[in-house]
Amino acid sequence: MKDFTFEDKKIKKRQISIRGKKYYIRNDVKTMKAIERYTLSMTPVIKKMELKNVKDTIGVNIDVSRITKRFLDDTLGKHAYDNIFFDRPMDIEDHCKVVQFIFEEIAKNEHTA
Repeated sequence: MKDFTFEDKKIKKRQISIRGKKYYIRNDVKTMKAIERYTLSMTPVIKKMELKNVKDTIGVNIDVSRITKRFLDDTLGKHAYDNIFFDRPMDIEDHCKVVQFIFEEIAKNEHTA
C-alpha cells in the first residue's frame, strides 16, 4: 500500500519581546484567523468609540480588553494577555499599541518569508 507523507516544512515564526518576555509569532492559519477575528470584533467597538458621546466607556474598555485578550492568547500563547497586562490599568490605548506592534511584526514576517 502506498502512503502519503508531507514534506518536512518549518512554519516561519518571528521572535518578539514584550515587557522583557519573549514570544513567538507563527506565520500560520491560526494567526491569520486571530487577525481576522480581532478585526471583525473591533469594527463595532471602533464605531462606538467614534461617537462623540459614548456613555458606556466602561463597556467599551471591557470589550477592547476581551477582544485583545483573545487575540494575544491566540497569537502569542495561553496567558499572554495576563502576563503582558498583569499590573497595568485598563487602557484602550495600551491595548491597541500592543496589537499594532504585533501586526507590524507579522507584516515584517510576511515580507521576509
